[in-house]
Amino acid sequence: MARYAIGDVHGCIDELKQLLQKISFNPEEDYLYFTGDIINRGPQSLAVLRFVMSLGCHAVLVLGNHELNFIASALGFRKPRRRDTFIDLLKAPDRETIIEWLSKQPLIYQSPEKDFLLFHAGLPHLWTIDTIIQYAHEAEKILSCGCSPERIFLLQMLYDKKAFISPYGDRLSRLCYVIKCLTNLRYCDYKGKLLIKEKGPPGTQPEPFKPWFEFYKPSSDQKEHLFCGHWSTLGFFSYKNITFLDSGCVYGRGLTCVDIDDRSKIFHIKSHHTYLLPR
Repeated sequence: MARYAIGDVHGCIDELKQLLQKISFNPEEDYLYFTGDIINRGPQSLAVLRFVMSLGCHAVLVLGNHELNFIASALGFRKPRRRDTFIDLLKAPDRETIIEWLSKQPLIYQSPEKDFLLFHAGLPHLWTIDTIIQYAHEAEKILSCGCSPERIFLLQMLYDKKAFISPYGDRLSRLCYVIKCLTNLRYCDYKGKLLIKEKGPPGTQPEPFKPWFEFYKPSSDQKEHLFCGHWSTLGFFSYKNITFLDSGCVYGRGLTCVDIDDRSKIFHIKSHHTYLLPR
């Protein structure tokens, strides 16, 4: 049995299949852990999603901002944008099954052995890992609850630019904040204020904001390694106990995965095309 963490696929099915051939992936014995954003911006979102769904318990997907964007667009809380390429998902005959399956995926995954954590973007440094996981699980339950009033209100808050989202606010405000961190965070300040729109590499951000991982301090007894993606301009990058895996496949650079049990084993496939030009 082997376990692999894989960076942002973004609909690049050909590169994903080539990468799985390179690691000799056995779908009956091995396990894949996707850092989110397996869909959108690339050419074949539906093919990637159906493939991941077909793996059953041998694949774990944490929600990225693009999975949330699709769910919100499908449910009418967000209008699809010019650069979105998930129209095939919106028009799929099994669209409702897809929405239901995605809505039940976790925001953060802690392995049963507690040797690694998987999430898409970043961790809020104001809370402990246990608190983050607690809030994330609470948010996951709401996101998976059909047309419940709380789900509607939560999605409205997430996509309302004027909504009050704060770690110091009420319950739903805190849950929105943890969702934003886990799916969008790159930069923040020491008080926890988020700088979501800044996408450049460290050093391009305004003061007093810093990369989230510079504020994050694991507890002395924390043994989990952290795997995440989202930050394509950072690329494949290791920092203390964190491995960043978004190597920019959709931007023409490549797709990367790491053997979770032997992190010296890093596998990379060059992109077949440049599917999207950076802004």
